[in-house]
Amino acid sequence: MLFSMRLIAVSFLLLLGCPSPSDEPATPGGDATGREVAPPSDPSAPVPAADAPDAGAAQTLAPREISAEGRQRMLDLLAGQVGDGRRVWIATTLGFEEPAALRDQFRAILEEAGIGVEVVELRQLRVKPGVRVLLASETPPDWAQTTIDALAASGLEVPAARGYRSYFEERKADNPNWPGIPIEDDAEVLLVIGPAPE
Repeated sequence: MLFSMRLIAVSFLLLLGCPSPSDEPATPGGDATGREVAPPSDPSAPVPAADAPDAGAAQTLAPREISAEGRQRMLDLLAGQVGDGRRVWIATTLGFEEPAALRDQFRAILEEAGIGVEVVELRQLRVKPGVRVLLASETPPDWAQTTIDALAASGLEVPAARGYRSYFEERKADNPNWPGIPIEDDAEVLLVIGPAPE
């Protein structure tokens, strides 16, 4: 059981880019890159200047787009998935335009398929590059697994991990300033979109 929990923790550390317990900065409130940010209890805090997007670097990377074929594959898989409580939360770091544009593409497709979407803008956390899915429970409902399959059918690499809610709660209990991505009580699927990988 201890080995299993350790494996789950390592999986989330790799997905989120969060520091491991031995690598966490000594100063409370450090973010996933090791730079210091305001404590999570201050929702009005801006993203630190050091975390602001580098406009010059962003121009060298082509923006990610979901192709027409990827869009249709997603819609085909999501057909018939309409129902109460079937929503996807999409998290991006505030101020990063390219991830926000990709978020809007996913959002449009999900909403066209009848899946509700909630947008989460992170002010105090710069997430790891790439796209990933965090499932709240260890045993997600069938519709959540179908949604993951649809997201992966977009043509982008979308790894997924289960049991994020219990992992988040355990880390917060150990360190209230741990900079994890928050997940709502009624959320089952959290899609996290970071900058495009270099």
